[in-house]
Formats: sequence, structure tokens, C-alpha cells
Amino acid sequence: MQEKYRNLFLLSKYRTELMGIAAVLVMASHFTSLFPGAPLLVGQLSTKGIIGVDMFLLLSGIGLYFSMSRADFSAGAFYRRRIS
Repeated sequence: MQEKYRNLFLLSKYRTELMGIAAVLVMASHFTSLFPGAPLLVGQLSTKGIIGVDMFLLLSGIGLYFSMSRADFSAGAFYRRRIS
């Protein structure tokens, strides 16, 4: 493994968990707009909700990068897997 990609591999390894955290942040943000009297913890999370969108997009891009950087990458096969 190349040294410069070590952090990307760690992000990729825990991508599912990080996407879950990002989803919770986004949901907390929407929850407080629907229910203004939400508990304090949810209110504090809602101010950080927009970070969840950024995290989700970053992690999705990393997943696409690793998928496309495989030696046997073929654009046709890539899209066929996603369609089916």
C-alpha cells in the first residue's frame, strides 16, 4: 500500500459507519426544523447537520474512486452492476 493513500484506506474501511453518522446528523437537522421544541442534544446536533451532507458526498466519492481504480475496471461492467 502506498503511504499517501493510507488515510483513504482507513476512510474506506469504516465508510459504512461514517455514512451512518452522516445520516444521523442530517436527520437531526431535519428533526429540529419539524419540531422546534426538540431536546438540547438534538438541537446541538442540528447545527452540525450540514456537515453530514459533506461527509456523505466525500465518502461516496472515495468509494467510487476505489471502485474505479481496480485493475479489472470496465465502465460498462461498472454501470451494469449498478443497474441490476
